[in-house]
Amino acid sequence: MPGACLEGDVMKMKMKTIYVLTRDYRSYTIGIRPVEPHIDVDVPDNFSGGPETYHPDTQEWIPDELKKPK
Repeated sequence: MPGACLEGDVMKMKMKTIYVLTRDYRSYTIGIRPVEPHIDVDVPDNFSGGPETYHPDTQEWIPDELKKPK
């Protein structure tokens, strides 16, 4: 399947840690640990963010177009 990543490939990917702010699970910083409440999330080195929200229970980024309206 094109674009699919096998578990072994994930282990070989270069990763970085970002700090996702718990106030919205959308905002994050790279390199500088924020003072406000956050969680550490490991992402591929080429991670660039976008219109997504992080779900810590599933450890997934959910694109905005897939979120259910409130």
